[in-house]
Amino acid sequence: MEERGIRYRKRKILDNTAHIVVDTPGSAGFESWKPVLEKTREVAEKNGGAATPVVGGDAMASSATNTAGVLVRGVDIDTIGSVIKLLDNIEIGSFDYLVDPDKLLHLPETEIVGRGPGGEPYFKGPTFEMPSDVSPELRDALPKKEVLPGVVLGRELAKSLHVMVGDELTLLSPMGELGPMGIMPRARKFRVAAIFYSGMYEYDASHAYVRLDVAQRFFDMESAISRIDIRVPEPEKVAAVRPAVDAAVAAINQQKAGVAGYEPLRGRDWVEMNKNLFSALALEKIATFVILSIAIAVASFCIICTLLLMVTEKTKEIAVLKSLGASDGGVMGIFMLEGILIGAFGTVLGVVTALAFCLGLSWTGVRLDPDVYYIDRLPVNVDLVDYGLVALAAFSICSIATIYPAFTASRIK
Repeated sequence: MEERGIRYRKRKILDNTAHIVVDTPGSAGFESWKPVLEKTREVAEKNGGAATPVVGGDAMASSATNTAGVLVRGVDIDTIGSVIKLLDNIEIGSFDYLVDPDKLLHLPETEIVGRGPGGEPYFKGPTFEMPSDVSPELRDALPKKEVLPGVVLGRELAKSLHVMVGDELTLLSPMGELGPMGIMPRARKFRVAAIFYSGMYEYDASHAYVRLDVAQRFFDMESAISRIDIRVPEPEKVAAVRPAVDAAVAAINQQKAGVAGYEPLRGRDWVEMNKNLFSALALEKIATFVILSIAIAVASFCIICTLLLMVTEKTKEIAVLKSLGASDGGVMGIFMLEGILIGAFGTVLGVVTALAFCLGLSWTGVRLDPDVYYIDRLPVNVDLVDYGLVALAAFSICSIATIYPAFTASRIK
Protein backbone atom coordinates (compact mmCIF):
# COMPACT_ATOMS: atom_id res chain seq x y z
CA MET A 1 0.00 0.00 0.00
CA GLU A 2 2.83 2.37 0.86
CA GLU A 3 4.65 1.70 -2.41
CA ARG A 4 1.45 2.24 -4.42
CA GLY A 5 0.85 5.52 -2.58
CA ILE A 6 4.34 6.75 -3.51
CA ARG A 7 3.85 5.79 -7.16
CA TYR A 8 0.39 7.40 -7.21
CA ARG A 9 1.67 10.71 -5.85
CA LYS A 10 4.64 10.62 -8.22
CA ARG A 11 2.36 10.02 -11.21
CA LYS A 12 0.07 12.87 -10.21
CA ILE A 13 3.04 15.23 -9.91
CA LEU A 14 4.40 14.16 -13.30
CA ASP A 15 0.99 14.54 -14.97
CA ASN A 16 0.63 18.15 -13.82
CA THR A 17 4.19 19.49 -14.00
CA ALA A 18 6.96 19.51 -16.57
CA HIS A 19 9.61 16.81 -16.52
CA ILE A 20 12.39 19.29 -17.42
CA VAL A 21 12.31 23.06 -16.88
CA VAL A 22 14.55 25.66 -18.53
CA ASP A 23 14.54 28.96 -16.64
CA THR A 24 16.72 31.54 -14.93
CA PRO A 25 17.57 31.75 -11.21
CA GLY A 26 15.79 35.12 -11.01
CA SER A 27 12.05 35.75 -11.14
CA ALA A 28 12.00 38.35 -13.93
CA GLY A 29 11.98 35.79 -16.74
CA PHE A 30 13.98 36.09 -19.93
CA GLU A 31 13.58 37.76 -23.32
CA SER A 32 14.42 36.37 -26.76
CA TRP A 33 13.06 33.00 -25.75
CA LYS A 34 11.96 31.75 -29.18
CA PRO A 35 15.43 30.48 -30.22
CA VAL A 36 15.67 28.73 -26.85
CA LEU A 37 12.25 27.17 -27.38
CA GLU A 38 13.20 25.99 -30.86
CA LYS A 39 16.38 24.28 -29.65
CA THR A 40 14.78 22.65 -26.62
CA ARG A 41 11.72 21.61 -28.62
CA GLU A 42 14.00 20.03 -31.22
CA VAL A 43 15.72 18.02 -28.48
CA ALA A 44 12.38 17.06 -26.89
CA GLU A 45 10.74 15.98 -30.15
CA LYS A 46 13.82 13.98 -31.10
CA ASN A 47 13.21 11.96 -27.91
CA GLY A 48 9.43 11.73 -28.41
CA GLY A 49 8.56 14.64 -26.10
CA ALA A 50 7.32 18.22 -26.38
CA ALA A 51 8.04 21.73 -25.08
CA THR A 52 5.96 24.82 -24.35
CA PRO A 53 6.57 28.36 -23.03
CA VAL A 54 5.07 29.35 -19.66
CA VAL A 55 4.60 32.61 -17.76
CA GLY A 56 4.10 32.17 -14.04
CA GLY A 57 3.55 34.31 -10.98
CA ASP A 58 1.66 34.73 -7.74
CA ALA A 59 -1.60 36.64 -7.53
CA MET A 60 -4.66 37.16 -5.38
CA ALA A 61 -8.02 36.02 -6.73
CA SER A 62 -11.13 37.85 -5.57
CA SER A 63 -14.73 36.87 -6.28
CA ALA A 64 -17.95 38.42 -5.08
CA THR A 65 -17.82 36.43 -1.82
CA ASN A 66 -14.24 35.37 -1.09
CA THR A 67 -10.53 35.77 -1.85
CA ALA A 68 -7.67 33.29 -2.21
CA GLY A 69 -4.03 33.21 -3.21
CA VAL A 70 -3.35 31.59 -6.59
CA LEU A 71 -0.44 30.54 -8.78
CA VAL A 72 -1.21 31.97 -12.21
CA ARG A 73 0.21 30.12 -15.19
CA GLY A 74 0.15 31.70 -18.63
CA VAL A 75 0.18 28.86 -21.19
CA ASP A 76 0.41 28.46 -24.93
CA ILE A 77 -2.99 27.11 -25.92
CA ASP A 78 -1.57 25.16 -28.87
CA THR A 79 1.14 23.19 -27.03
CA ILE A 80 0.20 23.04 -23.33
CA GLY A 81 -1.80 19.84 -23.86
CA SER A 82 1.30 17.99 -25.06
CA VAL A 83 3.27 18.81 -21.87
CA ILE A 84 0.78 18.54 -19.00
CA LYS A 85 -2.63 16.85 -18.81
CA LEU A 86 -4.59 20.06 -18.34
CA LEU A 87 -7.04 19.36 -21.16
CA ASP A 88 -7.69 15.81 -19.91
CA ASN A 89 -8.32 17.04 -16.36
CA ILE A 90 -11.04 19.56 -17.26
CA GLU A 91 -14.33 18.32 -15.77
CA ILE A 92 -16.56 21.41 -16.09
CA GLY A 93 -16.55 23.91 -18.92
CA SER A 94 -14.27 23.63 -21.93
CA PHE A 95 -10.75 24.61 -22.92
CA ASP A 96 -12.30 26.21 -26.02
CA TYR A 97 -13.76 28.88 -23.73
CA LEU A 98 -10.20 29.86 -22.79
CA VAL A 99 -9.25 30.05 -26.47
CA ASP A 100 -12.36 32.05 -27.41
CA PRO A 101 -13.76 33.90 -24.35
CA ASP A 102 -16.65 35.29 -26.42
CA LYS A 103 -18.32 31.86 -26.17
CA LEU A 104 -18.73 32.37 -22.42
CA LEU A 105 -21.37 35.02 -23.14
CA HIS A 106 -23.45 32.57 -25.16
CA LEU A 107 -23.41 29.37 -23.11
CA PRO A 108 -26.24 26.93 -23.94
CA GLU A 109 -28.96 26.37 -21.37
CA THR A 110 -27.92 22.74 -20.84
CA GLU A 111 -24.27 23.61 -20.14
CA ILE A 112 -23.05 22.31 -16.75
CA VAL A 113 -21.40 25.26 -15.00
CA GLY A 114 -20.77 23.70 -11.58
CA ARG A 115 -21.52 20.93 -9.14
CA GLY A 116 -23.04 20.89 -5.69
CA PRO A 117 -21.65 19.34 -2.50
CA GLY A 118 -23.12 15.96 -3.45
CA GLY A 119 -21.89 16.11 -7.04
CA GLU A 120 -25.25 17.21 -8.44
CA PRO A 121 -24.84 19.25 -11.66
CA TYR A 122 -25.77 22.93 -11.90
CA PHE A 123 -26.92 23.98 -15.37
CA LYS A 124 -26.60 27.36 -17.03
CA GLY A 125 -30.35 27.71 -17.45
CA PRO A 126 -32.25 30.08 -19.73
CA THR A 127 -30.85 33.53 -20.48
CA PHE A 128 -33.04 36.55 -19.82
CA GLU A 129 -34.03 38.33 -23.02
CA MET A 130 -35.51 41.79 -23.26
CA PRO A 131 -39.03 41.99 -24.69
CA SER A 132 -39.16 43.09 -28.29
CA ASP A 133 -41.32 46.13 -27.49
CA VAL A 134 -38.70 47.72 -25.22
CA SER A 135 -37.48 51.06 -26.54
CA PRO A 136 -33.96 51.16 -28.07
CA GLU A 137 -32.93 53.88 -25.59
CA LEU A 138 -33.75 51.65 -22.63
CA ARG A 139 -32.13 48.66 -24.27
CA ASP A 140 -28.90 50.60 -24.83
CA ALA A 141 -28.93 51.94 -21.26
CA LEU A 142 -28.93 48.47 -19.70
CA PRO A 143 -25.47 47.12 -18.75
CA LYS A 144 -24.04 44.54 -21.10
CA LYS A 145 -21.68 41.72 -20.29
CA GLU A 146 -18.12 42.46 -21.27
CA VAL A 147 -15.94 39.96 -23.09
CA LEU A 148 -13.26 39.12 -20.50
CA PRO A 149 -10.23 36.83 -20.85
CA GLY A 150 -10.87 33.32 -19.62
CA VAL A 151 -9.24 31.53 -16.70
CA VAL A 152 -9.17 27.82 -15.84
CA LEU A 153 -9.35 27.11 -12.10
CA GLY A 154 -8.77 24.03 -9.98
CA ARG A 155 -11.81 22.42 -8.39
CA GLU A 156 -10.86 23.31 -4.82
CA LEU A 157 -9.95 26.87 -5.80
CA ALA A 158 -13.30 27.34 -7.54
CA LYS A 159 -15.03 25.92 -4.47
CA SER A 160 -13.13 28.31 -2.20
CA LEU A 161 -14.02 31.32 -4.37
CA HIS A 162 -17.64 30.13 -4.82
CA VAL A 163 -17.52 30.58 -8.59
CA MET A 164 -18.78 28.56 -11.53
CA VAL A 165 -18.16 28.60 -15.26
CA GLY A 166 -19.14 31.99 -16.64
CA ASP A 167 -18.71 33.87 -13.35
CA GLU A 168 -16.42 36.87 -13.06
CA LEU A 169 -13.42 37.15 -10.74
CA THR A 170 -10.60 39.62 -10.28
CA LEU A 171 -6.90 38.79 -10.20
CA LEU A 172 -4.57 41.18 -8.41
CA SER A 173 -0.87 41.12 -9.22
CA PRO A 174 1.64 42.31 -6.59
CA MET A 175 3.76 43.73 -9.42
CA GLY A 176 1.80 46.95 -9.76
CA GLU A 177 2.54 50.55 -10.59
CA LEU A 178 3.98 53.25 -8.36
CA GLY A 179 1.30 55.66 -7.17
CA PRO A 180 0.86 58.38 -4.54
CA MET A 181 0.24 55.74 -1.85
CA GLY A 182 3.09 53.50 -2.92
CA ILE A 183 2.95 50.48 -5.22
CA MET A 184 -0.62 49.82 -6.27
CA PRO A 185 -1.39 46.22 -7.27
CA ARG A 186 -2.55 45.66 -10.82
CA ALA A 187 -6.10 44.29 -11.04
CA ARG A 188 -7.80 42.67 -13.99
CA LYS A 189 -11.12 40.94 -14.42
CA PHE A 190 -11.41 37.41 -15.80
CA ARG A 191 -14.25 35.03 -16.54
CA VAL A 192 -14.13 31.39 -15.45
CA ALA A 193 -13.78 29.29 -18.61
CA ALA A 194 -13.35 25.83 -17.07
CA ILE A 195 -12.70 23.92 -13.84
CA PHE A 196 -10.13 21.12 -13.74
CA TYR A 197 -9.53 18.29 -11.29
CA SER A 198 -6.06 16.76 -11.09
CA GLY A 199 -6.47 14.64 -7.93
CA MET A 200 -3.69 16.55 -6.14
CA TYR A 201 -5.15 18.95 -3.60
CA GLU A 202 -2.23 21.38 -3.69
CA TYR A 203 -2.72 21.85 -7.44
CA ASP A 204 -6.51 21.98 -7.39
CA ALA A 205 -6.50 24.57 -4.60
CA SER A 206 -3.90 26.96 -6.00
CA HIS A 207 -3.43 26.79 -9.78
CA ALA A 208 -5.11 29.05 -12.34
CA TYR A 209 -4.33 28.95 -16.08
CA VAL A 210 -4.72 31.84 -18.55
CA ARG A 211 -3.48 32.52 -22.07
CA LEU A 212 0.21 33.26 -22.50
CA ASP A 213 -0.27 36.77 -23.92
CA VAL A 214 -2.77 37.65 -21.20
CA ALA A 215 -0.35 36.58 -18.47
CA GLN A 216 2.47 38.60 -20.04
CA ARG A 217 0.37 41.76 -19.89
CA PHE A 218 -0.95 40.97 -16.43
CA PHE A 219 2.53 40.52 -14.94
CA ASP A 220 3.96 43.36 -17.05
CA MET A 221 6.53 41.04 -18.65
CA GLU A 222 6.01 42.44 -22.17
CA SER A 223 7.39 39.70 -24.44
CA ALA A 224 9.32 37.74 -21.78
CA ILE A 225 8.42 34.34 -20.35
CA SER A 226 9.19 32.68 -17.02
CA ARG A 227 10.35 29.29 -18.26
CA ILE A 228 10.12 26.56 -20.89
CA ASP A 229 8.46 23.31 -19.82
CA ILE A 230 9.56 20.06 -21.44
CA ARG A 231 7.87 16.66 -21.30
CA VAL A 232 9.52 13.33 -22.10
CA PRO A 233 7.72 10.03 -22.82
CA GLU A 234 9.38 8.13 -19.97
CA PRO A 235 9.89 10.35 -16.91
CA GLU A 236 11.87 7.64 -15.13
CA LYS A 237 14.51 7.91 -17.88
CA VAL A 238 14.71 11.70 -17.83
CA ALA A 239 18.44 11.45 -17.04
CA ALA A 240 19.02 10.20 -20.61
CA VAL A 241 17.42 13.35 -22.11
CA ARG A 242 18.74 15.88 -19.61
CA PRO A 243 22.33 16.05 -21.06
CA ALA A 244 21.01 17.04 -24.52
CA VAL A 245 18.88 19.80 -22.99
CA ASP A 246 21.81 21.02 -20.89
CA ALA A 247 24.02 21.08 -24.01
CA ALA A 248 21.45 23.20 -25.89
CA VAL A 249 21.13 25.59 -22.95
CA ALA A 250 24.92 25.81 -22.57
CA ALA A 251 25.28 26.69 -26.28
CA ILE A 252 22.76 29.52 -25.91
CA ASN A 253 24.47 30.80 -22.77
CA GLN A 254 27.77 30.83 -24.63
CA GLN A 255 26.27 32.86 -27.47
CA LYS A 256 24.79 35.43 -25.08
CA ALA A 257 27.77 35.53 -22.71
CA GLY A 258 28.82 39.02 -23.82
CA VAL A 259 25.35 40.58 -23.71
CA ALA A 260 24.95 43.10 -20.89
CA GLY A 261 22.42 42.12 -18.27
CA TYR A 262 21.98 38.60 -19.63
CA GLU A 263 21.16 36.07 -16.93
CA PRO A 264 22.34 32.54 -17.80
CA LEU A 265 19.69 29.89 -18.31
CA ARG A 266 19.63 26.63 -16.41
CA GLY A 267 17.98 23.24 -16.84
CA ARG A 268 16.36 21.23 -14.05
CA ASP A 269 14.48 17.93 -14.16
CA TRP A 270 11.62 16.71 -11.98
CA VAL A 271 13.92 14.54 -9.86
CA GLU A 272 15.99 17.58 -8.89
CA MET A 273 13.00 19.86 -8.32
CA ASN A 274 11.16 17.32 -6.12
CA LYS A 275 14.22 15.75 -4.51
CA ASN A 276 13.17 16.54 -0.94
CA LEU A 277 9.64 15.22 -1.43
CA PHE A 278 10.66 11.88 -2.96
CA SER A 279 13.45 11.44 -0.40
CA ALA A 280 10.87 11.87 2.35
CA LEU A 281 8.56 9.32 0.68
CA ALA A 282 11.39 6.78 0.35
CA LEU A 283 12.35 7.30 3.99
CA GLU A 284 8.71 6.83 4.94
CA LYS A 285 8.66 3.43 3.21
CA ILE A 286 11.83 2.30 5.00
CA ALA A 287 10.50 3.50 8.34
CA THR A 288 7.24 1.62 7.80
CA PHE A 289 9.13 -1.65 7.12
CA VAL A 290 11.30 -1.14 10.24
CA ILE A 291 8.25 -0.47 12.42
CA LEU A 292 6.50 -3.56 11.05
CA SER A 293 9.60 -5.67 11.74
CA ILE A 294 9.73 -4.39 15.33
CA ALA A 295 6.05 -5.27 15.76
CA ILE A 296 6.76 -8.81 14.53
CA ALA A 297 9.76 -9.06 16.87
CA VAL A 298 7.57 -8.05 19.82
CA ALA A 299 4.97 -10.63 18.78
CA SER A 300 7.70 -13.28 18.66
CA PHE A 301 8.10 -12.95 22.45
CA CYS A 302 4.78 -14.81 22.70
CA ILE A 303 6.45 -17.81 21.04
CA ILE A 304 9.39 -17.58 23.46
CA CYS A 305 7.09 -17.43 26.49
CA THR A 306 4.92 -20.28 25.18
CA LEU A 307 7.91 -22.55 24.58
CA LEU A 308 9.54 -21.70 27.93
CA LEU A 309 6.29 -22.53 29.71
CA MET A 310 6.07 -25.78 27.77
CA VAL A 311 9.66 -26.66 28.70
CA THR A 312 8.82 -26.12 32.38
CA GLU A 313 5.71 -28.34 32.10
CA LYS A 314 7.50 -31.09 30.13
CA THR A 315 10.59 -31.39 32.35
CA LYS A 316 9.72 -34.97 33.36
CA GLU A 317 9.03 -36.00 29.77
CA ILE A 318 12.34 -34.51 28.63
CA ALA A 319 14.14 -36.45 31.40
CA VAL A 320 12.47 -39.70 30.27
CA LEU A 321 13.50 -39.07 26.64
CA LYS A 322 17.08 -38.46 27.68
CA SER A 323 17.02 -41.62 29.81
CA LEU A 324 15.94 -43.53 26.74
CA GLY A 325 18.94 -42.14 24.82
CA ALA A 326 17.66 -38.91 23.23
CA SER A 327 20.49 -36.48 22.52
CA ASP A 328 20.56 -32.79 23.39
CA GLY A 329 20.32 -31.93 19.69
CA GLY A 330 17.27 -34.15 19.26
CA VAL A 331 15.41 -32.50 22.16
CA MET A 332 16.37 -29.06 20.86
CA GLY A 333 15.13 -29.97 17.38
CA ILE A 334 11.74 -31.09 18.74
CA PHE A 335 11.08 -27.78 20.48
CA MET A 336 12.44 -25.73 17.55
CA LEU A 337 10.14 -27.61 15.18
CA GLU A 338 7.17 -26.88 17.43
CA GLY A 339 8.05 -23.16 17.59
CA ILE A 340 8.58 -23.00 13.83
CA LEU A 341 5.17 -24.59 13.24
CA ILE A 342 3.53 -22.02 15.52
CA GLY A 343 5.32 -19.16 13.71
CA ALA A 344 4.50 -20.59 10.27
CA PHE A 345 0.81 -20.94 11.15
CA GLY A 346 0.66 -17.35 12.40
CA THR A 347 2.55 -16.02 9.38
CA VAL A 348 0.29 -17.81 6.88
CA LEU A 349 -2.84 -16.70 8.74
CA GLY A 350 -1.69 -13.06 8.91
CA VAL A 351 -0.54 -12.87 5.29
CA VAL A 352 -3.72 -14.49 3.92
CA THR A 353 -5.95 -12.22 6.01
CA ALA A 354 -4.04 -9.10 4.91
CA LEU A 355 -4.08 -10.24 1.27
CA ALA A 356 -7.85 -10.76 1.30
CA PHE A 357 -8.41 -7.39 3.00
CA CYS A 358 -6.15 -5.47 0.59
CA LEU A 359 -7.62 -7.18 -2.47
CA GLY A 360 -11.02 -5.87 -1.40
CA LEU A 361 -9.68 -2.34 -0.87
CA SER A 362 -7.77 -2.38 -4.18
CA TRP A 363 -11.03 -2.12 -6.09
CA THR A 364 -12.08 1.17 -4.52
CA GLY A 365 -9.08 2.63 -2.69
CA VAL A 366 -9.29 4.41 0.65
CA ARG A 367 -11.08 7.76 0.67
CA LEU A 368 -9.12 10.66 2.19
CA ASP A 369 -10.03 14.21 3.05
CA PRO A 370 -8.41 16.37 0.33
CA ASP A 371 -8.41 19.32 2.71
CA VAL A 372 -5.87 17.48 4.85
CA TYR A 373 -3.93 15.22 2.49
CA TYR A 374 -2.21 15.76 -0.88
CA ILE A 375 -4.53 13.28 -2.58
CA ASP A 376 -8.23 12.47 -2.29
CA ARG A 377 -7.85 8.70 -2.48
CA LEU A 378 -5.18 6.35 -1.13
CA PRO A 379 -4.69 3.60 -3.72
CA VAL A 380 -4.08 0.03 -2.60
CA ASN A 381 -1.75 -2.19 -4.61
CA VAL A 382 -1.23 -5.91 -3.99
CA ASP A 383 2.49 -6.40 -4.58
CA LEU A 384 3.45 -10.05 -4.14
CA VAL A 385 7.11 -9.12 -3.65
CA ASP A 386 6.26 -7.00 -0.61
CA TYR A 387 4.04 -9.75 0.79
CA GLY A 388 6.84 -12.26 0.27
CA LEU A 389 9.39 -10.04 2.05
CA VAL A 390 7.07 -9.49 5.00
CA ALA A 391 6.25 -13.22 5.24
CA LEU A 392 9.95 -14.12 5.03
CA ALA A 393 10.86 -11.57 7.70
CA ALA A 394 8.07 -12.80 10.00
CA PHE A 395 9.00 -16.46 9.54
CA SER A 396 12.71 -15.73 10.12
CA ILE A 397 12.03 -13.75 13.31
CA CYS A 398 9.73 -16.47 14.65
CA SER A 399 12.31 -19.18 13.83
CA ILE A 400 15.08 -17.28 15.62
CA ALA A 401 12.79 -16.84 18.62
CA THR A 402 12.62 -20.64 19.10
CA ILE A 403 16.38 -21.06 19.62
CA TYR A 404 16.61 -19.97 23.27
CA PRO A 405 13.63 -22.06 24.62
CA ALA A 406 14.79 -25.12 22.65
CA PHE A 407 18.35 -24.69 23.94
CA THR A 408 17.00 -24.43 27.51
CA ALA A 409 15.09 -27.71 27.00
CA SER A 410 18.20 -29.46 25.70
CA ARG A 411 20.17 -28.47 28.82
CA ILE A 412 17.83 -30.28 31.24
CA LYS A 413 19.63 -33.19 32.94
